[in-house]
Amino acid sequence: CRDTAAFVYKICTPRRFSSSCHDRTHLNILLWVVDLGAKIISAVLGFAVNGITVWSIALHEMSHGFAACITGGSIVSIEVQWTNGLALTQGGWYPVISISGYLGTALFGALLFLASVHLWARWLTMFMLVATTVLLLYYSNWTIALGMAIAINAIVMVCLLWLHNAWSPSFFA
Repeated sequence: CRDTAAFVYKICTPRRFSSSCHDRTHLNILLWVVDLGAKIISAVLGFAVNGITVWSIALHEMSHGFAACITGGSIVSIEVQWTNGLALTQGGWYPVISISGYLGTALFGALLFLASVHLWARWLTMFMLVATTVLLLYYSNWTIALGMAIAINAIVMVCLLWLHNAWSPSFFA
């Protein structure tokens, strides 16, 4: 049983197993296809999770920028990467600017929940998404991560318009 032909013969003999070698080949191909499908699904889901992460990073950094503008400062630049970001501001009130990243992201999430119920929250969320997109395009260097964040902004805007039969004229009333 040391040489390969004898080993394969003993494994594939119909007397020992109910299936033949031909059926095992189909099983191996099927398992390979299932494995490949699982890897593709994992990659797609990973890409989606990365997109949501980049979107939250962009919202976090834009919250710093909004706080700087509200407290009398200005935005110098905003960097959005896959795992981190950087908002460079000038002037403004530092305690408010430093805490605004976390608070702004949390408030934006709460605003998204309110947008599913209240029309005013839907319009405010749309305004915030448009403002975020415009400011990101103006103050950031173009990267794939930034493009993904802007694409998710657009997807959320379309979902908000579609929410509760939003395409009907009652949405604009």
